[in-house]
Amino acid sequence: MKISMKSADIILSSYLNNENRSAYSSYSTDTVKELLARLGNPQNDFPSIHIAGTNGKGSTAYYTARIFTQAGYTTGLFVSPHLFTICERIQINGELISEKEFARCAGAAEAAADKMNTRPTFFDMVTAACFLCFSERGVDMAVIETGLGGRLDSTNSLNPLCSIITSVSLDHTMILGGTPGAIAAEKAGIIKPGVPLVTANTSSEVLGVLQKECAEKSAPFYGFGSEFRAENIRKDTGYIYDLDISNKYRLNDIRVNTPVYEQIENTACALTAVMLLRESYGRISAKQAAESISTFTPPGRFQLLCEKPLMIYDPAHNPSAVSSLMRAVTGRYGGKDITAVVTFMEDKDYSTMISEIKKTCGDIAYYYLDMPRAYKPKSFIGSTISSQDELVQYLEKKISADSLFLFTGSFRLFPAAKYAAGKLTEKKRI
Repeated sequence: MKISMKSADIILSSYLNNENRSAYSSYSTDTVKELLARLGNPQNDFPSIHIAGTNGKGSTAYYTARIFTQAGYTTGLFVSPHLFTICERIQINGELISEKEFARCAGAAEAAADKMNTRPTFFDMVTAACFLCFSERGVDMAVIETGLGGRLDSTNSLNPLCSIITSVSLDHTMILGGTPGAIAAEKAGIIKPGVPLVTANTSSEVLGVLQKECAEKSAPFYGFGSEFRAENIRKDTGYIYDLDISNKYRLNDIRVNTPVYEQIENTACALTAVMLLRESYGRISAKQAAESISTFTPPGRFQLLCEKPLMIYDPAHNPSAVSSLMRAVTGRYGGKDITAVVTFMEDKDYSTMISEIKKTCGDIAYYYLDMPRAYKPKSFIGSTISSQDELVQYLEKKISADSLFLFTGSFRLFPAAKYAAGKLTEKKRI
């Protein structure tokens, strides 16, 4: 059957997109499993690593995929949300798939969805398009990040070789539960019988849930600080550390190119998962894996957008992530005159995040986004901005030799931050 080459955005625009809504619906794996079955269950055609967690799962996915790619394996990466274009969500060997390929795979999913009684969601469709793409490309490894939770996430139709659960904290509490333990139970839904779990979590409440699930499913458990440990941590522009994995593998001098400490946990999870699979992927060595991490920074994470003026973007979008970000900013740029530009989704704990940001930043401005899910304060403690050009004008007035502009609170703020950085760089301001 010939698939119309409509753009991916047009194909997907008619499907329920929970990413743009405050109240989720159709949150289940039932529909996506039927959709995948109609496509021939492409998720069974490639090996995978499945990653869930509240914070750090995207970074961990990028790091994991980077190691396989650098070792010469054809590597698929599925992440969400995207910063600029939906094609960022499906990558092969570090390159975005083309709009044409995305549209073709999404079109195949649309043709299958048209035969179903229950309509898939936007994320069901993107997941199906991804799995179809990876099947057709014959990837040697697919690194798959969950969208939300784990147990009921569209991606949880995989049978991975390894599962990773990064840091668990409070987020999406209306859907996943109001305690770390309840949220951990949802994340633990990705654990499969006999499949090893690697986790960054150290709290007793979360570990209790994860260890119980692993025991019930005879899944080998690898916890940060016990089965694998970051040792000899040295601060540099970021961090350098050594990693010991169950006294079996040791990786030395791993450089993390960010001052955010939690990235040590994320890189350690990625490296541990990869080394556990090393017997099946012989081109990977401890030295090569460490070098792959040390020469890479995940896009959009503590990203330097501009040096003059100094502008940094990070997508921290819950209190735990914001606290971590503020510690990193203070440690690296404590003497700067810091202005924060923020955007939040209305289902997030924006009050706590604003309070945390105020402790570090002299000024704070709110950037309005024209989307249903975006938080739109009727009044705000600082300035309010409603367009990219207005943002540039606001920043211009605040530039000084000591200024630092920090953009955070949502992935969806990135285009405006990038636009402002480009405009201010063009002006060659000091």
